[in-house]
Amino acid sequence: MLKTLRDITQAVASADDLQSALSLLVTQTKLAMATQCCSIYILEEHELVLSATDGLDPNAIGNVKMPVTQGLVGLVAEREEPVNVADAHLHPRFKLFSEVAEDSFRAFLAVPIIYQKLIIGVLVVQQAEARQFSEAEEAFLMTLAAQLAMTVREQRKRAEVASAPNQLYYSGTTAANGVVIAHAMVLGADIPLEQPDTFASDINAEQAMLQQALSACRNTLSGLSQRFDGENEKEVQSIFSALLLLLDDTSLGGEYAREVAQGLSAVSAVSRVSLRYIAQFQQMQDPYLQERANDIRDLGQRVLRQLIEPQKMHIELDVPVILVTKEATATMLAEFPQHKLVGIVTELGGVNSHAAILARAFGVPAIIGVEGVLNAGIDGKQLVLNATRG
Repeated sequence: MLKTLRDITQAVASADDLQSALSLLVTQTKLAMATQCCSIYILEEHELVLSATDGLDPNAIGNVKMPVTQGLVGLVAEREEPVNVADAHLHPRFKLFSEVAEDSFRAFLAVPIIYQKLIIGVLVVQQAEARQFSEAEEAFLMTLAAQLAMTVREQRKRAEVASAPNQLYYSGTTAANGVVIAHAMVLGADIPLEQPDTFASDINAEQAMLQQALSACRNTLSGLSQRFDGENEKEVQSIFSALLLLLDDTSLGGEYAREVAQGLSAVSAVSRVSLRYIAQFQQMQDPYLQERANDIRDLGQRVLRQLIEPQKMHIELDVPVILVTKEATATMLAEFPQHKLVGIVTELGGVNSHAAILARAFGVPAIIGVEGVLNAGIDGKQLVLNATRG
């Protein structure tokens, strides 16, 4: 059984295109289960479309479609569980499609094909003899469908790209639902937080530079927080309040100053303190606390930017954009002019990050964990972002 599953999966995965893959799937499954018919229906725009068959009329491929509310195949998709009946014609959900010439088939077994908790299709085997498929046969088909879910999904992605050769397709994890079309604004890596240790020639001057940078950051965060006054966005306001507290003398701000007092330059002090606390938070078990490491990184980089290149602290835009960056931060998103940030795509980040919380509060579609998107050369190009589907 395991060898048969592996052989079918490998054959489908190595097929040149989606249609070849589906044709191989139904033919090899029919042989493996010694049935008279095997078919696959793919879910497209809330309809199940007969996409390949070995046993039904091949002219029906692509022409027979049904909503998930109709037919036994629809019942499988609707419930996301198998249907195994000895005589399909006697089932109240049975629907006859004359185009497929399935009148002679009685025994019916169908299982859902599910990828990442979403139904993508239904795999069906049929036989003329009225009989119940065995538990072993049902288990085999269920296992095969589970094994093939990702392969079928990947073949569909390839087909979508092949049908539009000038398009690139990327997927990630939904952080905030929504669909938007706009041009990309790619922001590359920020100032690296990892700075070499350098020592101050004038400690008082370094302290003054640090306090000036901290003051500028506090003013920015206070201004961002005030943008949400009266908008009933208490969660958003609390994010900036927490960030402001981190800059206090009793928190990171004081730690920065103590390192400078011991002889480090302001830049090195911010780097050393930030990295130390980031390491501590990343070791915590709680996912929410782990995400707070990103807040410390955000603040550290913001202070470093004030120290190193304060002239690059403002974002000016003429048109709405989809932000594409390695990892978005709450302050980065809040600094965008109102209504100019319409989507977010990141390579890193988590659904519990402050950036994700802010995206949901703004109603801005966002996906995270999109590998390789920064190397796609999409700056300034039009993107279609379906964050609801990732």
